[in-house]
Amino acid sequence: MEGGVYVRIILFNENGHLTKELLQKFKAGSLSENELVLMSEHICLCETCADVLADSFNDNELEIGRASCRERVYG
Repeated sequence: MEGGVYVRIILFNENGHLTKELLQKFKAGSLSENELVLMSEHICLCETCADVLADSFNDNELEIGRASCRERVYG
């Protein structure tokens, strides 16, 4: 594919929004750099997908992230 960006999964559904598979791989930390860039650019422009991404995390997942960050900052 000349001039394009290689991705391993389907990023967008038929309505132009992020797929569930993409969100799952994002949360698992298994997106390629290209996939992560495309997803990040999209959620900056699409409030619907930004909301879906935010709502895909439960409180427990967010608390783990906060604790991990606190450990890195305060030791």
